[in-house]
Amino acid sequence: MQTFAVVAAEIRKLSDQSKDSTKEIGDILGKIRVDSEEMVKKMGASVAGGKQQTKLIDQAIGSSKNVSEVNQKLIDDIQEIEQASGKIAEVQSKIEESLENISASTEENSAGAEEVSANSEEVQATMEEFTNNVAELQKTADELKKVAAAFEFDK
Repeated sequence: MQTFAVVAAEIRKLSDQSKDSTKEIGDILGKIRVDSEEMVKKMGASVAGGKQQTKLIDQAIGSSKNVSEVNQKLIDDIQEIEQASGKIAEVQSKIEESLENISASTEENSAGAEEVSANSEEVQATMEEFTNNVAELQKTADELKKVAAAFEFDK
């Protein structure tokens, strides 16, 4: 019978070890569950952060496109101003030429009446062209002011 008692004691010992091992496995599984839940939370926060970064990047790209469009508009307006300035220089040259003609006509008063009349008409046409160019330049300047106003930044 002693052998049976020894075997029973060994079985009890193994049973106790199994309980202890089962408890350890349960503790390990609990720790794994807690760690897994924490990892899921961190992954959720990471995904949310990634979405926020993507949103900010999209906003930055949109802003860059807007700045690029405004810059192109400025370049176009500056080119228009350059063209208008060239026209003004041409008109100014015509006016100077016309004034010289008027001066010469006045000195030659004997044949001057008809010549002065012709030159006056040319000056008037040149002045009308000059006035039109000045109006066009004013319009371009107004458009440029509107574009420049779009660049107001918060301080």
